[in-house]
Amino acid sequence: MRILLADPQLRIRKTMRLILPRISGIEIVGEITSDADLVPGVRSTKPNLILLDVDLSGAQLEMRIAQIRCEMPRVIIVGLSGKHESGCGGRIDGLDEFISKSEPADKVLMILKKYTQRS
Repeated sequence: MRILLADPQLRIRKTMRLILPRISGIEIVGEITSDADLVPGVRSTKPNLILLDVDLSGAQLEMRIAQIRCEMPRVIIVGLSGKHESGCGGRIDGLDEFISKSEPADKVLMILKKYTQRS
């Protein structure tokens, strides 16, 4: 499974690079740190799954997700946030899943494994 990390925080990207290889078949194909690079990064890396900081695009988030979905309808988009009020992924149209950045690594891996088993 090809994963694109889209998060402005270096600490989060480093953590994901450390824990994701624990899942067999994972390949991190790129890292995006800004909204301007999100859609071009998705186009160039063609990921199966995007780990997307929900604050990366600000007010443009749902528009960016819709654009990605239009171009890559099968891509899995997992929202990440450190803010507790973002905890309901259902409030953000287009997300397949939501993970709090405060979740322990084992729980993050458990959530992501279900998507790798489907691909």
